[in-house]
Amino acid sequence: WPQVALQKTNSQQPSYAMAPKSAKKYQRQAKSQKCLKPAVKDEDDIATLVPEESWYNAAENWNEVRAFCKSWNGTQDLNLASLFDHSQVVKKTWEAAGYKCENLDIKTGGLKHDFLSKDGFYTGLDMLMRLKDIPGEAASVSAPPCSNMGFMSSSVHLRHEFGPEGNTKLKSVRMSNLISSNLAVALKAQLKFRPWTDAMVEQPKGSWMYKRTVFEDIIKGFKLRKTLTYQGLFGGDLEKPTHILHTLADDKHVARRMTKVNKAMFRKRIDKKVNAGTMKEYYKVTSNGGVQGTKHLQSSATYPKRFASALLKMWKAGR
Repeated sequence: WPQVALQKTNSQQPSYAMAPKSAKKYQRQAKSQKCLKPAVKDEDDIATLVPEESWYNAAENWNEVRAFCKSWNGTQDLNLASLFDHSQVVKKTWEAAGYKCENLDIKTGGLKHDFLSKDGFYTGLDMLMRLKDIPGEAASVSAPPCSNMGFMSSSVHLRHEFGPEGNTKLKSVRMSNLISSNLAVALKAQLKFRPWTDAMVEQPKGSWMYKRTVFEDIIKGFKLRKTLTYQGLFGGDLEKPTHILHTLADDKHVARRMTKVNKAMFRKRIDKKVNAGTMKEYYKVTSNGGVQGTKHLQSSATYPKRFASALLKMWKAGR
């Protein structure tokens, strides 16, 4: 195992001795620039702190990933590994119910949580390996960046039915693709080496992520289910049709349809906020009739508290 040596500390926080000199160089640079605590803006949905030549492709290094998991000998002490949880609303919801949790997000953890770096990927994988060795007592919840996967950015990413990889000439598209690919590999490792655990992944209904080959493979291989819901029916300001990809047998606490009745209830609540002057403007209609997101749009990525609670209930009911 020459590439990554895991060293456990009393606090259960992993540290990695990374073989490539370039990785150590960028870690030193990050420390000197004080970006191990994040130098990432809140409005940045897709971000990295390492140059592209140092990005880690987990799919191309599956043998290394597998060896890491097979040789892992840490303490399995977590009920929840929450990946891409900037607001920590999922983590806090589980913790309030008495569960032990860790979260990974570049905005809160900086370079150590950068999923495009080798160190960041193995930090996340270590969290998944720490999931408890008790059936029904551990899960992962992942909400990877979606801004270059959805309908609103179609003119940028150019993804389509026969080309879900999109316009890979754009760095942001390449970043999105590799983040989602690395997540798919991490989930594959979780479900292969921790098969008694559960997994939930969130994306907008129109996201192309689940249509990428790397995700189609794990959906088929692990017989994952997909549940449609609307975050607007859990207190969100936008309808936000959402797909939850998961391993669970029961989804009644999350599954929702935007029926006429639900639509009327949603509109009544939003109209009340508009009339009170407390509703944020998330979109603007452009001069050519298009729609453009405002500075408030990124804040809609934070789950409503009721939605995070529904995910917890879904896990407890379906495990």
